[in-house]
Amino acid sequence: MQQSLKSEGYFSNEISHPLRFGEGLEKRRWFVLLTVCLVYTTSAIGYLTFNATSDLSMQYFQRTEESDILYFTDVNMYANLLLGFFGCWVAYKYFKLSVISTAFFTSLAAWIRYFVGPNYLITLLCQTLIGIASITISSFANIVPDRWFPTQERFTVNTLTIFSNSVGWALGVLIPCIIVGNDVKKMQDNILFQAVLITVPFILAVVCMREKPKVPPSYSALVKEDDKGFVTETKILLKSSHFIGATLCFGMVLGLANSIPTTNSIYMNPLNLSNLSQGFITLAYVVTGLIAGLFGAIHIEKKGIKTCDFILKILFTITFLSLLALGVVFIFLKDPNMMLILVCNGILGIGLVGFVPFACASIIESNFPIQEAISTIGMNIAACLFSVGASHLSIAGFVGKGGFLVLAGLMLPCWIYMMFFYKTNFKRQDADEKHKEIGASSGLFNEEIKEIGSAIEDSETPYVKG
Repeated sequence: MQQSLKSEGYFSNEISHPLRFGEGLEKRRWFVLLTVCLVYTTSAIGYLTFNATSDLSMQYFQRTEESDILYFTDVNMYANLLLGFFGCWVAYKYFKLSVISTAFFTSLAAWIRYFVGPNYLITLLCQTLIGIASITISSFANIVPDRWFPTQERFTVNTLTIFSNSVGWALGVLIPCIIVGNDVKKMQDNILFQAVLITVPFILAVVCMREKPKVPPSYSALVKEDDKGFVTETKILLKSSHFIGATLCFGMVLGLANSIPTTNSIYMNPLNLSNLSQGFITLAYVVTGLIAGLFGAIHIEKKGIKTCDFILKILFTITFLSLLALGVVFIFLKDPNMMLILVCNGILGIGLVGFVPFACASIIESNFPIQEAISTIGMNIAACLFSVGASHLSIAGFVGKGGFLVLAGLMLPCWIYMMFFYKTNFKRQDADEKHKEIGASSGLFNEEIKEIGSAIEDSETPYVKG
């Protein structure tokens, strides 16, 4: 047995006994996590660079239409919408290469847009390159915890990785507001600072990244080393009504979340608010969501993943009521003050930003043993489509000041579905718990547990074959 484990790579010179799940964890996993989090953050900073100060960006590029500035973020959504499945496949097959490539091309685009200055077309091409480079990113948040971390760390790691994108939103809005302020001449300083910042994760990626650890950290990670393949697993998902419903519901809500910073910026421009004040409002939107999500993660660790649906119901309700409140504020108050908008955005962030890790966990649990990256890519592609539509619809001329009420209307069917119809199937958690018990009671090791698990699961479902 010991010899077979050696030949399979589950036995190393540093460890003098066969390994059970959760043993022999590599410290490198924390550097992998840090690198991926920074890639997420800097990518968001890169594609949001010009939207936080849309009025000054219009002056900088000598444009007269707000939609011209919206295109800087739209190209990111279009790239992920059209190429999302391809990006998922790349991340799924070539994780290390995809992280390095994403960091490199994002950094390259950031430096090019600095050197070309206020050239609108070349800058739009650079934003498009950032968008194309990001097509693998949506898969990283699920690949990292599943491949590199044991069961007890997985939800928290997934939350941290997803929220690093939200941190990028906050910084992508706040950094231009701090550096540029109300002086368009400082736009170049902002672009240079961002280019330097965006280069850091590329250096880390080259030094730290590796495809996967030598020892699978959990039973579910070991199972997925023998997966059926990207295309086959995708076909299985597309036949599942539960997956389609979750994809549309969570994709719509994530699309609304992505559209909020841009919608907020457009609606606040006519108000007597400085760009810095607007930046702090968006920061409140993101930070309250981060806090809510982290408290939710702590709750999950104490009470278990099976409380996920209860948390999702609460967050969806908060989101729907907050969108209604912001709609009322902008329609009925001629000049709403900063504090009122900040509080409303803070509460909205709890629901819209805070829900993301729980949505991913729900989809992943329900679709096990299909790979996490494949399970969640549909949600991210739907989010790109809905985000573009929601952003433009909420600021359309015929909507007037009722943009947030339009977003609330889009949210309503998602809220109804979550409250009365949706239910997570906790397949992955049940599998890990069952095989942990087998190992603890019998003294068996990874490969032996996997063989028993295969026999058990073959009798329960035609799909899982270990």
